[in-house]
Amino acid sequence: MMAFQRLNFTVEDVAAACADRGSARVVGAGFDGTVYRAEMPNGEVIAVKELRLPHNKGKRGKENSNDSSKREAITVAAAAAEVEVLGSVRHRNIVRLLGWCRNNETVLLLYEYMPNGSLEKLLHGGGIIDDDKESDKRAGKRGGGVMAVDWETRYKIAVGVAQGMSYLHHDCTPLVVHRDLKPSNILLDAEMEARVADFGLAKFMDGAVALSVSGISGSYSYIAPEYACTLKVDERSDIYSYGVVLMEIVSGRRSVEPEYGEGNSIVEWIRQKLVSGTDDRASNLGRARRDDCELQGSEEGDDAGAPSGHALHL
Repeated sequence: MMAFQRLNFTVEDVAAACADRGSARVVGAGFDGTVYRAEMPNGEVIAVKELRLPHNKGKRGKENSNDSSKREAITVAAAAAEVEVLGSVRHRNIVRLLGWCRNNETVLLLYEYMPNGSLEKLLHGGGIIDDDKESDKRAGKRGGGVMAVDWETRYKIAVGVAQGMSYLHHDCTPLVVHRDLKPSNILLDAEMEARVADFGLAKFMDGAVALSVSGISGSYSYIAPEYACTLKVDERSDIYSYGVVLMEIVSGRRSVEPEYGEGNSIVEWIRQKLVSGTDDRASNLGRARRDDCELQGSEEGDDAGAPSGHALHL
């Protein structure tokens, strides 16, 4: 096991905690792996991501052992190089990679555990959350697709994600491009601070040279149109994805809904609403926000002036 900080548990502890991979322990899953909640003997809880390694097949569909072993060696070597970079990332809005370990069958990434789940589950409900009642109160009761979270928390989350992505783009060497920024890859700590996570698709770039990729990666509604056309990715692809996430935070809607029409995402829907000016939900939200500000101003007195606040610009 390679650790990026001092750990109070061993690789044997991790193996024992991950021996039972029941559904109750699953806190997330994607095309590149599954994330489990694992409690160490000392009571510390961590998140363990089990990576899925690709396997090469022979011409007749049977696995060629030589090709497979070479492929696995290359994959593990590439993972090791990327994990080394991610292990050095230190920012309050990035989920910290504690270490990693592997054997002949699997690669495990060890992360700090985020008790309030993902932004996806906060916005759209149905999430896995700890039994901590105070944590529930901070997160807000959610379910049925209704976002029960105040504007201050939404703003805090939006800014936190922006700060984390800015760090990856401007303060890391080499530059880190996430390539799959979306609400399910944004986690929330005990204080509802946003943490960008899941770098399974991350790519590291030298300077501003765009990276050519063999296929489109990421969730299509968060993919920049030029990325889908050119298969070249740089940090601007992440900026587009962040814009889509921001629209979800502000509107409470999913990136894809039947109401948007076939082939459309929240981007086209909001563009249409901005042109037509007929979005009742946006009008109601804006009216409620103005009422809150007016009430706050009246309570503070005439000397308070216009209420201060922050605007989220689309």
